Amino acid sequence: MREYWIVDIDSKSVEVYLLKDGAFVLDEVYQLPRECAELDDEERAQYKTEIKVSLYDDLLVPLEIIFAIYSKIYERAMHKNPAL
Repeated sequence: MREYWIVDIDSKSVEVYLLKDGAFVLDEVYQLPRECAELDDEERAQYKTEIKVSLYDDLLVPLEIIFAIYSKIYERAMHKNPAL
């Protein structure tokens, strides 16, 4: 394994760690802005909302997809087991 992610559902962020010289180091933190509509272009540009997967030169994963998938999984789990 050369890369792993820590996904924080509450802050809508993903920390990407890469293997360098035998140890994992934090490479980048990606985060969806909470209130994107209230941000101007300069503020919006400060947020990195697509994760560059280190294993492939041309693969970007939008954060929206990660959190949308999580929401669907959570909804299904709650529907099947409301006690969760």
